Amino acid sequence: MKILFSAGDVSGDNNTAGIIAELKRKYPSAQLSGLGGSAMQAAGFKSDFEFSKFNKMGYWEVIKNLPFFLAAQKKFIQKMRDEKPNALVCVDFSGFNKKLVVEANKLGIPVLWFIAPMIWVWKKEKYLRFFEKYPAHIACIFPFEPKHWSPRVKTVSFVGNPLLENLDWSAIGEKKAINPQAEFTLALIAGSREQEVRKMLPFMTECAKNLKELYPKIKIIVSKAPFSQDLYECAEGENIEFETDFLKVLQKADFALATSGTASLQLGLAGVGHIVLYKTSPLTFAIFKAIIKKKPLIGLTNIVVEKEIMPEFLQSDMAVENVVGAVQKILENPAEQEKIIAQLRELRGMLGDKKTSVEVVNLIESLI
Repeated sequence: MKILFSAGDVSGDNNTAGIIAELKRKYPSAQLSGLGGSAMQAAGFKSDFEFSKFNKMGYWEVIKNLPFFLAAQKKFIQKMRDEKPNALVCVDFSGFNKKLVVEANKLGIPVLWFIAPMIWVWKKEKYLRFFEKYPAHIACIFPFEPKHWSPRVKTVSFVGNPLLENLDWSAIGEKKAINPQAEFTLALIAGSREQEVRKMLPFMTECAKNLKELYPKIKIIVSKAPFSQDLYECAEGENIEFETDFLKVLQKADFALATSGTASLQLGLAGVGHIVLYKTSPLTFAIFKAIIKKKPLIGLTNIVVEKEIMPEFLQSDMAVENVVGAVQKILENPAEQEKIIAQLRELRGMLGDKKTSVEVVNLIESLI
């Protein structure tokens, strides 16, 4: 068995590692290669690309690095032609992966698209037309997604959410309401990309300093990704802890400030109340606003429950006074805290009990 994977960011790498491990368990001699990061490689994957160079976001960042991405696409397509794999698995990362789907269809290679494009937010018609023309099996990780693809795309499945098997959730104790006058821990989770940390952590640190003045017993923990230490210097200070093990961050956190992304859902599943933050380049935001007429939910916890239970601040609304005020409103209202805790407890049940790695491997088997 020979399968190519294309997972170009940290989230995709983490979410695909369990699939690699399950394939290796069932088929020890399987050749699994392509584009992937350290988590996939640790599970038995062979990466043919320098993964760190792919971890870009936003229109301007992609435009600046366009020659690199085009060269990488060309190399990947040639690999498909040379190796004639049994299947291609594309993981999110649509700007890069759509071209691979087109070429795989031309070569007669079955395609599985794992982690569906967010067509409930934007570009629905564009993606529906694309997959009608270039078929792939769409593997969705949220239970509400298949209805957005049907009936026009018939090869679509809900495969469960990989976050449920990526962490030992039993190791996280039950979270309780916070007494803001007593000791509690605030987590700062700036993101998994270098440009996110550079942009978001100074702002989060400023918010934390303001909250420290209001609540002197607050403890601060910073979730640290494997980047240069200079990115984190802005957050260094007395009684500020840095932690590279995200499970420990979830265990210790009572509340959090988080960049929009996977962390929001991880915090929600851990029962940790949080504020969702996001800021991108003016160009990317202008394009986003032009395409999206209605303000979408950006935090995955909110997206799953389909309403805003955790406050979100996007672009110009991401001001220190707004964030601090939102935290105060929650911490100083015990009834609001209990309401949030109760809503977060329902999250896991909403995601179902499917084991994603098993479901996806079953789909790969059906394709080949």
